[in-house]
Amino acid sequence: RSVGSVVNDAKRLIGKNVSLPAGYTVEWGGAVEELEHALETLYWAIPASLLLIFVLVYACFGSFRDSFVVLTTIPLAIIGGTFLLLVLGLPISVPAIIGYIANFGTEVQNGTIMVSFINRWRNRGFSAREAAVFGATERLRPEILSALIGVLALIPFLLTSGIGATVERPLAAVVIGGIALSRPIAWFLLPTLYVWLDKSGRASIGKPGKLRELDPKDLHVIYPDPDPETP
Repeated sequence: RSVGSVVNDAKRLIGKNVSLPAGYTVEWGGAVEELEHALETLYWAIPASLLLIFVLVYACFGSFRDSFVVLTTIPLAIIGGTFLLLVLGLPISVPAIIGYIANFGTEVQNGTIMVSFINRWRNRGFSAREAAVFGATERLRPEILSALIGVLALIPFLLTSGIGATVERPLAAVVIGGIALSRPIAWFLLPTLYVWLDKSGRASIGKPGKLRELDPKDLHVIYPDPDPETP
């Protein structure tokens, strides 16, 4: 159990069963005091990190649309990490919060790279739909490899039960949950949002027509065959 949960139970039991004389108070020190100081620091560190991430992403693209698409990875990272914490019965402690901040950086980095690849195809003259499909296809294998490496590297920390487990397990659970559960969703969500938020791309959804395709083996563009009925 984490120090915070033990102290909270102790405070509840003392408040319920112990009557202190007038002028007496109970104060908690040591690890509990350090925990409170750490939480106070995180209260401003998390908003500051999110603001800095937004500034850097916007400086990279110069577009609110692209920045919004990239920043959608942050809620997904929070959902994935929290889900795995609940499944394993682990508390949301300071190490877990640090894991969330680490997830923010890694997921935004991957989202930034994917949107950059999509924009590169768009600048070559392809439509928003084609660019989203091509960019996501081009990034799929590197994303899968990086996700597998991240998950496999942290599994030993998640399974530990010795000294330091109260620090290692929550942090590993949050990072693994963010990678394994949320990143596959982002692979499909980011290209979809990119097309939907693009005016021409949104207008083309559901319309018939032949689109150029990307060969997943060597990543060359496959052009559709011309209509034989067209003179």
